[in-house]
Amino acid sequence: MKIMLVDDSKKHRLAGYAQLTEAGHEVIVFADYSKAAKTVKDGEKFDAALLDLLMPAEAEMLGGKGLEHLGQLIDVGYALAIKMAIEGVKLIGVATDTGHHDHPAGAMMDWFIGRTIMIGESKVILRHSPMNSDGTKNWLAVLEELTR
Repeated sequence: MKIMLVDDSKKHRLAGYAQLTEAGHEVIVFADYSKAAKTVKDGEKFDAALLDLLMPAEAEMLGGKGLEHLGQLIDVGYALAIKMAIEGVKLIGVATDTGHHDHPAGAMMDWFIGRTIMIGESKVILRHSPMNSDGTKNWLAVLEELTR
């Protein structure tokens, strides 16, 4: 399976890449959401997208007064999941390591526990990430949940 992994945390990207490639998948990793969105818009095809929920606001998406938010954590995972569905990615997982008491977007994740959402023909899950013993996200577990 060809998988896009988008996470601003280097440790989570490295762990996810290792987990997913060891399971036999082709993995393309992105540290920022604007490049990931541009890649699918430009026509690169992925079977699955695994997305971080909270990422720093990027200059490419801001202008004017919006630049005041540059670098602040925003809950881009929700919008990026919709973008991936629009672009034809069939399996989309948004996962966060943020606790529900740590950030409002993390608290909203509780609304989706155990639910699968269809956006067009795309299967989407929104969840708190399963974690590995080393404190990294278990992206392979997220993918396995998507493929059940």
